[in-house]
Amino acid sequence: MRSETRLGQLWVFVDPLLHMAIFSFLAVNWFTHELENFPMFVLSGYYIYCFFRHGTTDSITALVSNKNFLIQTRWKKNIFVKQRVYSAFQDFIYSCVPYVGFMVFFHMKPGWKCFFLIPDMMLMMLLVYGIGKILAVTYVFFADIRYFYENFMILLLFASGVFYPPEILPDSAKFILEWNP
Repeated sequence: MRSETRLGQLWVFVDPLLHMAIFSFLAVNWFTHELENFPMFVLSGYYIYCFFRHGTTDSITALVSNKNFLIQTRWKKNIFVKQRVYSAFQDFIYSCVPYVGFMVFFHMKPGWKCFFLIPDMMLMMLLVYGIGKILAVTYVFFADIRYFYENFMILLLFASGVFYPPEILPDSAKFILEWNP
């Protein structure tokens, strides 16, 4: 995985920042938006998306890649999915380091609403764990789920509306925004 690359764990920092730069460039040049500090808006949404994507996608192979170990021991199978989710959460925490730097750069001060991040992330971890567990079990019987899910995650990124204003959607698609938290 990341340890096999030249940048290694630096990808935890570099990947979201590159995506923020790309999305911000697209938004500034192609879309109109009224948001102040738009790059921070993009980065906030993208960090959470990355945690969700990495946690669930990495969990898909958690059981199959540890098959021999699972057969030889009596360990609970949940531990391997939990490890993948924990690893994704650890990457999320590390990626918050440049986020704080960008907050300073954009002269943003954290408010009292930031305290909601703790229970929100705990709930997100439970969601990622649950979906990761379902995907891991499904992958044992249907290996193609991995590729379907990777494409679904791309669709989810572009359907989330992180980097474009809702006004550009046609009226027939605006009902989707009502379901988007």
